[in-house]
Amino acid sequence: MLNHYKIFIFSFLFSLSCLLLIPSCDFNAVEKECLANSSFCDPDNQRDILVCNSTGTGFTKQSCPESQLCEAGKCVTDENNLLQITTTELPSGENGHSYQARLEAEGGAKPYGWQIINGQLPQGLTLTADGTIIGTTDLPADLNLVFRVTDSTTPPYYADKELTFTIEIAPLEIFGENTYTFMMVKIIILPVLIPYVSYNAALQARGGLKPHLWTEIDPPAGFSDYINSWGFPGALQLSENGELSGTVEDVSDASSVTLPDGTTINGYFINMQVKDSQEPPSRNTSIYCIPTIPM
Repeated sequence: MLNHYKIFIFSFLFSLSCLLLIPSCDFNAVEKECLANSSFCDPDNQRDILVCNSTGTGFTKQSCPESQLCEAGKCVTDENNLLQITTTELPSGENGHSYQARLEAEGGAKPYGWQIINGQLPQGLTLTADGTIIGTTDLPADLNLVFRVTDSTTPPYYADKELTFTIEIAPLEIFGENTYTFMMVKIIILPVLIPYVSYNAALQARGGLKPHLWTEIDPPAGFSDYINSWGFPGALQLSENGELSGTVEDVSDASSVTLPDGTTINGYFINMQVKDSQEPPSRNTSIYCIPTIPM
């Protein structure tokens, strides 16, 4: 109780002195928050400045332009650290073949993030977060894509660049997992055909322009001296897209072929042609062998 009384007496005397001795005494004085008209950088955002008002009782927030950061309470431009994409061109690729290229940037604060803001990559290709374009596409392309890189400041800086992206039509090529070259001709060995067991295999090609169409053609000149019988076993069906399927019960009509190097192969031999969908179409040929187990 005594303390409250002392505070009351002090407040009364202070007020009386203001009235009698200091006519301009301010009864509405408030606590100062900052130095009047000063400025400093926002600790939570490298691009914002906090500016104290003329009375020192508060501040306003101002943002620096995108190309600047706050330093010592001012917006400054670091010409030596501007974020920019340094890649000038992307390597061209071929459809049906794996593609990989990396975009490069400098300046700003690492790590960077990447995205495409105008256009899109062909199906089968992706842009990873670190700026790598990777994948395989069957589609040719000639595109103008706009890439954006962002840095790790808060909020992030970004830079954009338009680059040409090209996937060319690759030469049409027949391939297989197991191959054998004889008389400069590639022979592709398909999975073994076992009687009474369901058979499935695929003839494979890459490049050209899909869809690819497969047809059986006459054997190449000179091969009939070594292989007397040509063609699929009757129970196997070949679709236009190169899918083989069926169940063969009798393989007694398979050929037994001994090549000049002493290699003996038992099976069915077929000369196949694939063509693509260009106008005019590209073509390629290869001999296939479906090996069998002698009965």
